[in-house]
Amino acid sequence: MSVRLLSFNFFFVLGLIFTAMIAEAKKVPSKVYDLPDLVAIQDRDYYLSHDLTFNVGWLPSDAFNKYAVGGVSYTYFLEDYMAWEVVNVQYSFLFETDLKGALEENFPLEVENVGFQGFLDPITFVATTAFLYTPMYNKSLLFNSSLFRSETSFLVQAGIANFKRNETRPLFGAGFIFRVLLSEDQSLKFDFRQSFYLEADRGLTSLMSLMVGYSFQLGEGPEQ
Repeated sequence: MSVRLLSFNFFFVLGLIFTAMIAEAKKVPSKVYDLPDLVAIQDRDYYLSHDLTFNVGWLPSDAFNKYAVGGVSYTYFLEDYMAWEVVNVQYSFLFETDLKGALEENFPLEVENVGFQGFLDPITFVATTAFLYTPMYNKSLLFNSSLFRSETSFLVQAGIANFKRNETRPLFGAGFIFRVLLSEDQSLKFDFRQSFYLEADRGLTSLMSLMVGYSFQLGEGPEQ
């Protein structure tokens, strides 16, 4: 068999294979090669409007003083993702640490809470107003058996801190709130904030708060 005949047979068979591949490809739906269809993201189930929250928590202040805190806040929602915490007032209950007792017992030292000039002054209450931004709303599967809804908010705040034996001090800070939505009008809030105020002798002083709150919606939520 000549080389020319072999070449002809080779290209003929190759053409048949190529034609068969094209015919088979035409049988496959073109959708296989298309991008997947976009699916609309499901909207949230619960909408917040007027939120009243009762808080309890812990305020670790310094080596000598710790506080339990309790209070209330009211938040007005401008949008699903934007809110104004109109007022947040937290009263503190002082617990002195073991360090103060140890110093008084083992050393000739008397530790007093008597003001800012080189001493400690217990906080009596903190009152703030804050702006909340909520970029994340979640629906999560818990233990592969139940669905729970939550959202995460970030905040900036300003206000005052009042002290037992001295004047009030302005403060500012930031934090975040993780909210678990229990129903259309009730939720749990886990609130973390870091604030700062100015002391004459120590300069800028930090104040951290850790709180848990139970929230109720006042009235009906916005119509969607």
